[in-house]
Amino acid sequence: MEISRTGFRSIITALLALLVLAFGLTEVANAGSYSPQQRKEYFDSGKYQQDLDYVAKKARAWIIQRSAKTLPLVKACDKAGFQVGKKDPGKDPNADYRVPVEVPAAYQPTADRVEAPNPGLAPSTSSLSAASSSSVSAHKPSKKASKKKAAKKKAAKRKALKKKCRKTKRLAIAMDMDETAMSSFRYGSPQPNYDTVSMYRNEILGSQTALKPMLNLTKLAQKRGMAAFVITARYEPLSADPLVGAIMGGSDLCSSNLSWAGACGLDVNDFDFTKVTWENLKNEGYTGLTDLYMRPPDSDSKGEVKNSQRAEITYRRGYKVIAMFGDQNSDLEKGFYERGFKYQSPEGD
Repeated sequence: MEISRTGFRSIITALLALLVLAFGLTEVANAGSYSPQQRKEYFDSGKYQQDLDYVAKKARAWIIQRSAKTLPLVKACDKAGFQVGKKDPGKDPNADYRVPVEVPAAYQPTADRVEAPNPGLAPSTSSLSAASSSSVSAHKPSKKASKKKAAKKKAAKRKALKKKCRKTKRLAIAMDMDETAMSSFRYGSPQPNYDTVSMYRNEILGSQTALKPMLNLTKLAQKRGMAAFVITARYEPLSADPLVGAIMGGSDLCSSNLSWAGACGLDVNDFDFTKVTWENLKNEGYTGLTDLYMRPPDSDSKGEVKNSQRAEITYRRGYKVIAMFGDQNSDLEKGFYERGFKYQSPEGD
């Protein structure tokens, strides 16, 4: 069943009305410690952008450093038409990401976490060092060398390159969705939002804006041969969200208290949150993403879920995640990535 934009808005209107009725609050519990006014001041002061840029600058240096050795090989493999690493089988359709996965020593973070200093912005001490790739000088064949010998040599080099491409693990980055890849408050747009009601609306309607520092880092990583994953704590289906389920009590949004919202008969289980999330990402410039991981129902710890999903990316899909980005500690819980980068959340944490 295809849901119209009007249907989307009915879901949001009903959901937010229920939140207000249930809690008697305009600022929903667990939505963060910043008030709308504090959020506005954080944005308008330029401090939020400063904090984002601090982390992004460090991340840019890390991405360039980690891909310096692999980039020449990736380019050579692409030019020859060879795949880097093993063939990606995609997600395991039977995977249960709620099951905790232990992190072996080899897959623990190997570098200190990066986050903006608080308060203020400390001068950056990182420097970008250009790594030069060694070039092998080709032996000029003698005039007596036969075409057959040259062809045989070329075939041997191609075979060796193909083997090297297959043995090399493809690097990847992974990022959280809300307040990492995208702004639920439409930061950076001509009409930013500051209240929690707008935050929920933008998430579910797919009207978020891209956070440019993360978008630029994603483009840089892709340009340097890396894969990019989004790992979000958004529930799929939306009705699996305990808050939604507890308040709605069922799939039909119609109730005597909400008849004015015009949502009677609309089944929340038909809401495709994955599709909305994908489309919002693409519309905001996140093209060429390798995959999107949503949160499964009945999962108590989003940190454990994200760790299990990174474990699948590592074990099953054959990638080496060199950077994990998030705005909450749970985004960076446990491992299966080399270095964590934590943005300051405008929700307050």
